[in-house]
Amino acid sequence: HMFVSGQSLYAGLFFSLLSMLVAVPSAVKVFNWTATLYKGSISLTTPMLYALGFIGLFTMGGLTGICLATLAFDVHVHDT
Repeated sequence: HMFVSGQSLYAGLFFSLLSMLVAVPSAVKVFNWTATLYKGSISLTTPMLYALGFIGLFTMGGLTGICLATLAFDVHVHDT
């Protein structure tokens, strides 16, 4: 992550803002995937279980990415 590379404060804030903006299209993707499943005839076959697992892992990764996009938090947990 670029926050701890010895750059200026403004560059760190810029990278933090860009990292947080990535969450917007990702949230739209997760919403579209779950809206596709809404009121559908879902059978829990192996491909569907993999798709549901992917949505869960993608969501968890996105939530941790938002935490790490915060400059103050990432500086403390970098390389831990």
